[in-house]
Amino acid sequence: MKHFPDSLLEQTVAAPNIFDFATSELSQDAFICWLLSWADRLNENSHKSLHQTGKAFLDALFNATNGKVTKPEQYEKIEVKKQYKNIDVLVIVNDTFAIIIEDKTNTQNHSDQLRRYFAQVESEEKVAKDKIAAIYLKTGDQASYREVEEAGYSVFGRRDLLNVLETGKSFGVDNSIFLDFHKYLLKIEEGIAGYESVPVANWQWSCWTGFFLELQKRLGEGSWDYVPNPSGGFMGFWWYWRDDKYLQLEMEKLCFKIEVEDESKQSARRNDWHAVLIEESVNAPLAISKPSRFGKGTYMTVAILDDDYRRTDSSGLLDIDATVSVLRQAQELLDSARNRIDEQEAATD
Repeated sequence: MKHFPDSLLEQTVAAPNIFDFATSELSQDAFICWLLSWADRLNENSHKSLHQTGKAFLDALFNATNGKVTKPEQYEKIEVKKQYKNIDVLVIVNDTFAIIIEDKTNTQNHSDQLRRYFAQVESEEKVAKDKIAAIYLKTGDQASYREVEEAGYSVFGRRDLLNVLETGKSFGVDNSIFLDFHKYLLKIEEGIAGYESVPVANWQWSCWTGFFLELQKRLGEGSWDYVPNPSGGFMGFWWYWRDDKYLQLEMEKLCFKIEVEDESKQSARRNDWHAVLIEESVNAPLAISKPSRFGKGTYMTVAILDDDYRRTDSSGLLDIDATVSVLRQAQELLDSARNRIDEQEAATD
């Protein structure tokens, strides 16, 4: 067995991180509760830098409400409750303010839970509505926060939490739990940004997430999620809905889709839209063809791009500008085919 000097081992073997194993939302709840508890004035002298960081965390949570809740001038008393009446984390500040934290990693809000929690705190804890900071803390990613914001919650994302942790490091926090959680979140952040630095042939799930988040910004629309199926599922991105027609990315595959709810009309509508798209693509810069098999259902693929829509540089890295250009060409083809249908219908009237 070959032996290596300790110095080499230190360079090549990363220290175990407890949060690589404690990945559940309950573990994250515990860290949040732990860090916020340090903000209590009673902890001011036991660990000054953690106390400062706990207060900075409270500041950031109040500031996330964008003026809906004004933070107190000082933090005197902090009471942290974990899983209080199904609320992930409830923080009572100075016996007057409340911070509701709905803590999410990779799951999403459901069942109108957010509004229920707000009403519970207002009625049962007797906290004035304008002193309740409702926070949706998300260290994973999701396509839309519309329902969250409509429920009166402010989004506090992974980058926001990283800013708090980086502030703590600047205060001199050297606690191993704190540093491990910081490293854990940084690894997630780096994975999401991997679509920029990892060759497209080697993309992992996190790269697709980062890519789809960037597409939402570039295209100004779109939604994405994991789509399960018997063959293992895929990461999908759908956008450019025009009536019942739209575009969808199934990882490296670009699909032209149609939605038809009436089962008796599905085959005919699918075939008609396929025929028009193929005919119109003759004069388009994109080559499309029939999928390997036509499916039948409410949402159907009628044509696919012949090659990977992602464009790369000489190193195999994504060229995001060229890729977005391809997607816009797909939009133009969809519009052109729809116009042809309109012209055909007008001619028969």
